[in-house]
Amino acid sequence: MADKGYLKANITAERLQQQIADLEAAHIAHENILIAQTPAPAVESLAAGDVLVVRSLEDCGCGSIHALAALLGDVARRGAYLRSLCDPVLDTREPAPDWSCAAATLSRLESLFRSQRSREGLDTVKKRGLKLGRRTLEKSRSQLGQLLRAYYQSDSSVRRICKEASCSENLLYRVLRQNGLPRRMQVEEDPTLNPFSGGRDTLRIRVDNDYMLITAKAGDTDSPAESTAAARRMGATPEI
Repeated sequence: MADKGYLKANITAERLQQQIADLEAAHIAHENILIAQTPAPAVESLAAGDVLVVRSLEDCGCGSIHALAALLGDVARRGAYLRSLCDPVLDTREPAPDWSCAAATLSRLESLFRSQRSREGLDTVKKRGLKLGRRTLEKSRSQLGQLLRAYYQSDSSVRRICKEASCSENLLYRVLRQNGLPRRMQVEEDPTLNPFSGGRDTLRIRVDNDYMLITAKAGDTDSPAESTAAARRMGATPEI
């Protein structure tokens, strides 16, 4: 019978040293502490009566409650036990846990697993070279003219308009909000609110801290520098 410790390998060296100290303070011999990506090697080293000690539920290397249950089953089949230093409810040496505490612990564990899976997913996306977050103004500038013209001049749904313009609905409503432009339902009630009505063929809009001009006809969308210069000639000062 022996207490054996397990720590996850994918953490910083400083944090790893701190966790090793925590296990040693719990009377785990240094030579009995195994550091690996998953707890599988530690489980395979267990003999009947051994106790596998982890610092917290996060160190169990499980991505879900189901995976944790599988780990507990693997440990039990070897006649060994699993114990967490930070979560006393996880101690299979005890005959029956306090189920109210167990439910709270499992709920916290599931939240922790969700965060862990989200971080892993974001890391995977970044490694593939994909940029996260909303589109920058430069990437959406060429579609803004088509987007606004279609929004006010066609009968298509907003979803279809945004899909054809390769822009998101969030971008459309952000542009409307930043420029105080009316929504479609307002234009339907009062057609004079249409920014392209009354012979107006040019619309000056601001997106974030830049300005551009959009014409009522397709094919005329100024470059960023030209748009900002034109906006200044019309008496507008870009906000910083």
